[in-house]
Amino acid sequence: MTGSSSSRTPEPGHLRVTVEGRADDVLRFPGVTLRPLTLRSVFVATPEVVEYQVRQTARGVHAAAVVAAALDRAGLADRLRTALAGAGLPDPVVTVETVTAVPVDARTGKAKRFLSLAPGTAS
Repeated sequence: MTGSSSSRTPEPGHLRVTVEGRADDVLRFPGVTLRPLTLRSVFVATPEVVEYQVRQTARGVHAAAVVAAALDRAGLADRLRTALAGAGLPDPVVTVETVTAVPVDARTGKAKRFLSLAPGTAS
């Protein structure tokens, strides 16, 4: 992990390591737990996208993408929709917008790539 650190706690017979770094939110839908890799793999296969942020919605996701070249937003939305459906989310709703930047944490300077809904929240 870039920018991560680790430490060892020596104990006889046991190796314990803790790793600190970025941990992306898991997106939870009724009956489906979606790991970020499901969508991340779509983004890394889209060379036009240089940075992104995915915000969970009630029935799918909204993706904000910083691009280096013209982006087929409908095509990206279709690929994300296919990934969500393949993970078990029925009839996912996906929107994609291009942005000039994604928000970063003031303390770390890093973007949070996946934002889950708070429990009981509908968007």
